[in-house]
Amino acid sequence: MNIKKRIILVEENRLIRAGFQSLFSLYTDYEIVGEACNGLDAIECAKECDPDLIITELIMPRMNGIEVIKEIKKHSSHIKILVLTTYRDEDRILSAFQSGADGYLIKDSSVQELEQAINYILDGNLYICPRITQGIIGLFIDSKRPNAISYRDNLITHREKEVLKLIAEGYTNKEIARFLSISVRTAEKHRENIMEKLGLHTTAALTTFALEKGIVQSSS
Repeated sequence: MNIKKRIILVEENRLIRAGFQSLFSLYTDYEIVGEACNGLDAIECAKECDPDLIITELIMPRMNGIEVIKEIKKHSSHIKILVLTTYRDEDRILSAFQSGADGYLIKDSSVQELEQAINYILDGNLYICPRITQGIIGLFIDSKRPNAISYRDNLITHREKEVLKLIAEGYTNKEIARFLSISVRTAEKHRENIMEKLGLHTTAALTTFALEKGIVQSSS
């Protein structure tokens, strides 16, 4: 008797989850035993279902995918994790693998590639989408060159650098919105994007980064 591999799907979008349910109903080797639409539920679902594999998005409510991967791997290192996302920037990819991910796949990949990635990971290998491999190799080569600049230094836009400067100078979202003639919600969104791109999740960490990179000058 064939024992199906147990899979949990972590995805905020309900239509995507439904599509996966329909797809995996065609397989005899896998079955989806749980779903989660946010990070905290993903961790609870993993504890309850003890799956062989988790397929997860990186960006979702309540806890991002990187934190979810770290938490699950800390308590259940045997669970394999495949990131399935639209994000293909090298910094996120590296963060995912450093956190314990076993594979990274882009959402516009084919069904055949998804199946290949799942099988490869379940066999104990690491998998990375071929279309993003070149960028990772380039990043590794650049990191070995003298005076190499961290990739994440170039992740944030000019506007985000303006917002980061004001954050580091101690201004609130409301004050930043007024200075830049934008809405408070837009200022908040810029702050969220900066934190996500840089992997820094406190004002103190953002301020330290801004000081280190010369975005803002020390008052001392």
